[in-house]
Amino acid sequence: MNNNIITVEELRTAWHALSDLDRADRVENIHENGFSLREIASYLNCSASLLSHLLQAAQAPFEDRALARQGLLSTRGLVRRARSTGIYRANRHREEIAFEKERRNT
Repeated sequence: MNNNIITVEELRTAWHALSDLDRADRVENIHENGFSLREIASYLNCSASLLSHLLQAAQAPFEDRALARQGLLSTRGLVRRARSTGIYRANRHREEIAFEKERRNT
């Protein structure tokens, strides 16, 4: 756990110099190593919802993240696109399941 705390401290120091996608990558790394978003948020003095928002932005398609790194797409736009992509994938998955059930019944 001490190793994670050092990483959180490093993130707190570099927070203002990082882009939102870089922040998201680092938060995701810390989160995967056992910290909750609330714990990370308390160390960074921000809200857990902000961190959740950043993590959602990191799930956007690669092309959209590239646009954001160029300054052509906002973090809010990334989240919107990530959500719509996720919804599209979920709908497509449901359609595939329905098709497979229908195929088995015939």
